[in-house]
Amino acid sequence: MPRFTLGLATGLALALAASLVASEEPLPGIESPPSVEAAADPPAKRAPGRAPERGALGPCEVFYVVDGDTVDVDCSRVGGPTEQRVRLLRIDTPERGEPGFRRSTTALAKLLLGKDVYLVHERPGRPETDRYDRLLAYLFADGLHVNVEMVRRGWTPFWRKYGAGRFARDFRSAEQVAVR
Repeated sequence: MPRFTLGLATGLALALAASLVASEEPLPGIESPPSVEAAADPPAKRAPGRAPERGALGPCEVFYVVDGDTVDVDCSRVGGPTEQRVRLLRIDTPERGEPGFRRSTTALAKLLLGKDVYLVHERPGRPETDRYDRLLAYLFADGLHVNVEMVRRGWTPFWRKYGAGRFARDFRSAEQVAVR
């Protein structure tokens, strides 16, 4: 029987995600977001293993999920940094200590941990960072626009604080069918 091993960082991250799922208790009087399993099936339109557009950075491996809208990636296979913190554009999930933090973080982990992703910038080929030096990007994994998927699954609204962005139509559609 063939054997495979996970990298240490990936294995630790998967163990952390599993413990978060197992330990979270619902908060009394607060309606929690739906479970990932209860969410509608992901869209059928997928293009596995291909970059979503010319100029996308990747494939990069997600090795740590910070919260529901921030991840750490390793892009060294394509000449990028070995550790890059990425803030997903146009979504805003609960912060540590806020209701829904663990569940939104776990939902993102289930979509991304150990997977290859492509990073797409607001302006193609022009990476930008925020005031915390996080790279701002849209993430695509297995042909799925992860930022939009988090909205569609009900983990976050379409966050327009800094504008609607170039995928606004996709985000608005996801918001209309979001699992509530």
